[in-house]
Amino acid sequence: MFYPDKFFEWAAQQYDAKQYLNAIELLESSLKEDPQFLEANMLMGDVNSDVKNFKKAVQHYRAAIAVDPDYFPQNFFNLAKAEMQLMEFDSAASHLEIFLQYKSRTHDIRNKAEKLLSQCRFAAYAVKHPVPFNPVNLGSNINTADDEYLPALTADEQTIVYTRRRLMSSQGMRKVYNEDFYISIRDENGQWKEALNMGPPINTNGNEGAHCLSPDGKHVFFTACNKGEFRGCDLYYAKRTGNKWSDPVNLGPKVNSDQWDSQPTITSDGKTIYFVSSRPGGKGKQDIWKTTVDENGRFQPPVNLGDIINTDGNEMSPFIHPDNRSLYFASDGHPGMGGTDIYVSYLDENGNWSKPLNLGYPINTINDESSLFVSASGSTSYFATDRFENGIGKLDIWMFELYKDARPAPVSYVKGSVTDKVSGVPLEASFEVIDLKSGKVMASSMSDKVDGSFL
Repeated sequence: MFYPDKFFEWAAQQYDAKQYLNAIELLESSLKEDPQFLEANMLMGDVNSDVKNFKKAVQHYRAAIAVDPDYFPQNFFNLAKAEMQLMEFDSAASHLEIFLQYKSRTHDIRNKAEKLLSQCRFAAYAVKHPVPFNPVNLGSNINTADDEYLPALTADEQTIVYTRRRLMSSQGMRKVYNEDFYISIRDENGQWKEALNMGPPINTNGNEGAHCLSPDGKHVFFTACNKGEFRGCDLYYAKRTGNKWSDPVNLGPKVNSDQWDSQPTITSDGKTIYFVSSRPGGKGKQDIWKTTVDENGRFQPPVNLGDIINTDGNEMSPFIHPDNRSLYFASDGHPGMGGTDIYVSYLDENGNWSKPLNLGYPINTINDESSLFVSASGSTSYFATDRFENGIGKLDIWMFELYKDARPAPVSYVKGSVTDKVSGVPLEASFEVIDLKSGKVMASSMSDKVDGSFL
């Protein structure tokens, strides 16, 4: 005959070996013999949390606490984390408050509990005050059974470029994926045409992703890894002339570091790039930085965006709207729903960022929301998610109307072409858009020398 503690001992060994199903089976046998076995209930809570069966985890953490609440006070903390996953925010907050009453907790765990309590209170309010949100899938010409994500569009919303992650080979547990850029154009009826691989020289045998388009669609800044230039992941740039892209160029050692540099976004005047880096000198793990272009067109050493934007956690996926003052980004360090949420901050006339605004529930959820692209008009947003059952694949690209309080200033555009008046031959020409009141150059660019087009 086996005793409950023997089943528990074997279950603990299976849990340490990450054999979760075996551990659960053994713990069930142990608890069948002794339903009040406190340690077995605790471990059952841990195992079920790891396999994301949070309803079962909550049941067993509560059972352990019922036997002796003082035996292991961290049960209250673990219970609250599981309750948050079930969106039981009020209950989670009360259990975190109980946990924080125990004075013997370490500084690190107290900080985590206080942060989690703040998230619980925010999430409880957000769920009771949802924002308008009605996402629409972009359809099978954009989305497939593979992962599609990080959409970027031109200012006229007629061209979209995004990343697709495809399974290249599978040998047992070893799977090899490749990330490439895909591009699609709207037809005369406003429907997206079938997306095409952008091909070389942009796409290679390696992984390309985390990109941004200039508003005219003629310049792309993106991330490529392990190309042997500055180690890790670096920022690259390429220009389109006609239908051909130039060879990508590394932005160089002034911008790139020997750490992880990724996720660029460029202002509509082409003078500032915001990006994410794990380089030394930041506020947390991953921070948002910016680099500006001097009068000679050279990028200057990056500057950290500071404490208003960056936290001791992770900030990522910045998107600067064409108004040049509305910055959308993802973070797990600001008050939110519990995972990574999307925020917006506005730059004032003195160069100061406003306190980030959480876009609210159900745009943000207990899951990780990673990025957002907002149209030039400010009314439409594009994002990637796998949380809707009616998706086409795993991560799909969706669009929705952004509610008014989270919108940027609307931005218009001028679109046309430059030709020789007599011959009609397309011409390359420089032009500037100038604010007549301030005399400030709002945008400057060149028409395409092949077809004369500009945007």
